[in-house]
Amino acid sequence: MTMMYTKHFPGGPAVSGLLSCLFVTMEYLIHPFSWFASQFISLFIPTTSELEKPYFVIVKVVFLFVPYLLASVLFFPLYAIGVLARVPLQHVRAPYIISEKWTPYSRRKYQKRRACDQYTILTANLCLLPEFLARFNNLSRTASRATEIGQRIIVDQLLHDQNHAREAELPIPLTRLLERHRLEHKRVLNYSANNSNKGVPAGMSPAISSITSSLLVSSTLAHFTQLDFLCFQECWSTTLTQRLVRELQQLYPYIVHDIGAYDFDVNCYGFNSGLMFASKYCIGDVDFKPFTGELTRGAFDSKGLLMVKVSEGKKKIREKQMTSIMSWMHDFKKSNKELHDVILFDFLCGDFNFDNMSPCDKSCQHHALFDKYEDVARERPGVDKAWSIGTKLRQLSLYEEAVSSPEVMQRTLQSPLKRPLYVVDATLVKGSYGEIRAQQPRLDGRGKPLITPRSGKRRTNYILCRHNIPVIVENYNFITRLATLTDHVPISMTIKVHA
Repeated sequence: MTMMYTKHFPGGPAVSGLLSCLFVTMEYLIHPFSWFASQFISLFIPTTSELEKPYFVIVKVVFLFVPYLLASVLFFPLYAIGVLARVPLQHVRAPYIISEKWTPYSRRKYQKRRACDQYTILTANLCLLPEFLARFNNLSRTASRATEIGQRIIVDQLLHDQNHAREAELPIPLTRLLERHRLEHKRVLNYSANNSNKGVPAGMSPAISSITSSLLVSSTLAHFTQLDFLCFQECWSTTLTQRLVRELQQLYPYIVHDIGAYDFDVNCYGFNSGLMFASKYCIGDVDFKPFTGELTRGAFDSKGLLMVKVSEGKKKIREKQMTSIMSWMHDFKKSNKELHDVILFDFLCGDFNFDNMSPCDKSCQHHALFDKYEDVARERPGVDKAWSIGTKLRQLSLYEEAVSSPEVMQRTLQSPLKRPLYVVDATLVKGSYGEIRAQQPRLDGRGKPLITPRSGKRRTNYILCRHNIPVIVENYNFITRLATLTDHVPISMTIKVHA
């Protein structure tokens, strides 16, 4: 049985409270310089959307250059003190926090779904970084993005709840959120329980299914389906993650966040792992294993593997990481399995940073991990299913009209001719950040996309199912709900378990 951390520091209430107070004080010393320095650097990293109004970029630089620079210089001494004083506290800080918060509405939903034999899991990259770092991915407005991501997820979950026909049952904050959704999208929401579009919330346009079989339906959706488990990556900023947590806990009572190990060898006392997990169901056990030494690719982040037990009531680095994942998963299950446990499902998901078709990822495509876990979007090593699409968007095209909203982006990704213009091709030779960012769509002599089996197929986000645990995969969806808010396409998968 692993330790379950519900507070940041060990010890009794007095000791833990004192350490937490000291840590928060250090964070307050660090924050002013971090914010002003980030805003100062951001002046010189405009997004493609801002470059459409170059005069606005120039005005920002002229009027904000001196204030941001002076403020950065002024607050740097406090920043230095805070960083140095925070180091010993990070050594004793918990590797993650489990936050449990109930609302009357989430309690009613959770109790109602206890007997359910169907579950849906979502994985998504959110790029919640300091402003200047997010801009390297052509993303901005980090604080508002964090809040909006959470609100879009919550709104879609409310629209899926066909049983709250009477809006008076909703808490006031959720009622206001729905009302604002109406005003923004200018549509009349239909809460009828007789909605004929299965899997599509009332008031939303049905998706065009790419493939249908007796076991699996794959679609590109403009809105989230009903989600039980949320697996996020790239939630590196603690401040921004807290914004997301506040929104999600309106419906998701259990959230594991602020996950990471802090050590000079791991992340130079920098960012956490970027991982986050939210659940409608009780979390039984949690463990986190950081990639260290030769297994880590980022010098300042604590990447690793988060393992969660939920109950109802381009060197050889990636291959070594995957081997470590297999070992850690085995140890976690062995140490946390109780006598009467019945394993209903076993998921492994996240951003693996490789796809199943690019030449640079060939060794990863044949890794033994895929002998234990199944990727339902993959035909065989090196070949994806015909209906699968890439999840890595072209960063320089994030603000173009064809991907500017969930509905428009949905239509774009459903088009084999348009999709390669906005999704990275699975033709990478090196797999480096520079190669991915610089890759241009292949065009024929008439300027039209040259379509190949690898066009728009850079699929780095996975939801894998354990082979020896029988489940029925009913839906596998590519979701465009976070258009302009992230440079990845979230995916979700719905399974039916054998009770």
